[in-house]
Amino acid sequence: ARLLGIPRDELLGNGACAALERHSLGECPLCGQGCLLARALRDQQSFDHIECEFLAVPLPGERPERHELVERGPDTNTSGGRVPKRFVDFSLTPILRPEGPRVLLVGRDMTALREMDQMKANFLSMVSHELRAPLQTISGYLDLTLTGMAGALTTEQGEFLRRARAGSEHLSALVDDLLLISRRDAGQFALSRQKIDLAPVIRETVEELELFADDAGVRLEVDLPLSLPLVLADGPRIAQVARNLVTNAVKFTPAGGRVMVSASATHDAVLLRVADTGVGIPAEHLPKIFDRFYQVGNTTIRGRAQGQGLGLAIVQIILDGHGGAITVESEPQAGSAFIVTLPRL
Repeated sequence: ARLLGIPRDELLGNGACAALERHSLGECPLCGQGCLLARALRDQQSFDHIECEFLAVPLPGERPERHELVERGPDTNTSGGRVPKRFVDFSLTPILRPEGPRVLLVGRDMTALREMDQMKANFLSMVSHELRAPLQTISGYLDLTLTGMAGALTTEQGEFLRRARAGSEHLSALVDDLLLISRRDAGQFALSRQKIDLAPVIRETVEELELFADDAGVRLEVDLPLSLPLVLADGPRIAQVARNLVTNAVKFTPAGGRVMVSASATHDAVLLRVADTGVGIPAEHLPKIFDRFYQVGNTTIRGRAQGQGLGLAIVQIILDGHGGAITVESEPQAGSAFIVTLPRL
């Protein structure tokens, strides 16, 4: 009754579809593709996570909720104006009873969670945009100083500035990841695809990470052909894929280990392979490593936790947009290998 905004006395005895239709935005939300209740009864089939939208009409005597506002349609049986909207997640489970088949219908109010997700997306977008401008300024002045425009540098000053530049690059890459996530959640993620040769894109990206690998005591080995068959791809986004994979490999490889970056082509695809001699990934974690914010246990290298759990999720989003794929081969304490496949032009 509280979920649907229908007094208990009016709710009891009603058909489920009639009750659900009363404040839904249109017809019964379970009948859009043929009545799911009827299908669950007939086929003994379960349905999970059926998300529906309702007008959040309060019960008599209750205060209205403060949720996302929508225009109240002319077909509702209440006064006009703007009213809050409630999001409900339904599941249907067929059960057998002595009196015959029944369906257990469970509805979970997801409104607060939806609002929290939206607030999180807005926050990520705002923070990312606000960070980007000062980071570009920092990187620009560091580049100018490194070229000697502000005067000659000592060897030590040059080394310090190069490390500061590498740090700003790393932070810029993190901001790019956060922006991509927020744009994907807002439905605004788009690719600018062109005919490109990935060999120079990958080579330049790996060169940017050499200092990062040196600081970690990890040897970065590169085996790239001079050129590769053309692909239809967004160059900066593929560079982001390579950067995230190499950065991850370095992070999870102890000092003295190696990270190997190679590329090749088959008759229908271009392959990028990033392998390491690091700690590896237990088999039970492999299905989840591409979920955002997922981290493998309490893995630490060089005494600190590694990353934010966004790198591989970003890789998956970008490759999905290109019609590509990624596979992983790994054994605990024996290293990992990530293989990216992109279709040839």
